Amino acid sequence: MKTVIIFCNTSWNVYNFRQKLISELKKKYKVIIIAGKDNYSTKVKSFSKSFFLNLENRSLNPFKNLKEIQHLNKIIKNYPDSTMINFTNKSVILGSYAVFFKKIRLVNVITGLGHTHLQSNLFVKLIIKFLYLLVNLRSDLIVVQNKYDKNFFINQFFTNNKIKVIHGSGVDTSKFFPKKKIKKKIKTFLYFGRILKEKGIFNYLETANFFKKNNTIIFKIVGEFNYKNFSNKEIKLIKKFSKLKNIKFLKFERNILRTINDCDCVILPSYREGFSKSLLEATAMKKFVICSNVPGCNEIIINNYNGFLFKKNDTNDLIFKVKKYLNLSKKKIETMESNSRKRTLKLFSDKIIMAKYINLI
Repeated sequence: MKTVIIFCNTSWNVYNFRQKLISELKKKYKVIIIAGKDNYSTKVKSFSKSFFLNLENRSLNPFKNLKEIQHLNKIIKNYPDSTMINFTNKSVILGSYAVFFKKIRLVNVITGLGHTHLQSNLFVKLIIKFLYLLVNLRSDLIVVQNKYDKNFFINQFFTNNKIKVIHGSGVDTSKFFPKKKIKKKIKTFLYFGRILKEKGIFNYLETANFFKKNNTIIFKIVGEFNYKNFSNKEIKLIKKFSKLKNIKFLKFERNILRTINDCDCVILPSYREGFSKSLLEATAMKKFVICSNVPGCNEIIINNYNGFLFKKNDTNDLIFKVKKYLNLSKKKIETMESNSRKRTLKLFSDKIIMAKYINLI
């Protein structure tokens, strides 16, 4: 039986995004999982034979990365005729170097290039591009999640013959489906996901601040907050916003279904995405969406068809789109919400996406 190695930077990623793919692959192949060690590692063990590494995901330290590559080599050498699929950028780089001189078939899945495009340090940006040049040389196939990342690789590395677009990991449309709305006087806007500057969290909070005198609107935020991701000045600003009556910070929920169902409109002000999982979940549940006009978002949301797009990092434009949404008729909102579900069912269900990955082997 042929072996397929799945390598992800975290066990959390395997548990939340690769579980269905692994289940489908096991019907035909022997599956080996390699992942970064975290709180989800014990759960991942139950999926298939697994190995766990102590990865530092944001580290560019060559000595630490070399140690990680050596550890990878010890595992991979036991499966010489396998196909290796690397998910997430750290795994793509480490996995490519680990098998550089091996005959293993290598499929690299680039889950977003935000770190490259949003990186302000020119030296770090050049290092990342150099690393991706070597990744390109070794890859048998490169999978990207949106047309913009495809064009980036073609323009930078002339990889037209080995690059393919697969839109994210899909969404389970039987799990994320619309439920009956509870009629209420207050309109609820929702941001859910990682709380980061590059996810546009300050644009969201500034927008909420603009509507602070409107007692019929509330802005909810669901996600993990890590102080390490912000400067002291930014932390003070977040704490100031959190005191507003129309802003509610909620703890991260494993089951986000009820929170999405209870909201009227999902907002994602991200500066760039691979292919937004949160938008797929929101659209599958027939939610109106307002998001940035950026890669990874504007292929899910079509302006004025199933939501509104606004200019990246432009709070004034976001405020304008929120006002526009509030002035829409009930019929128009329902039509656009229905369009969301239709589009996601047709293009982005996990069954469609999983079939595309299976065909890569």
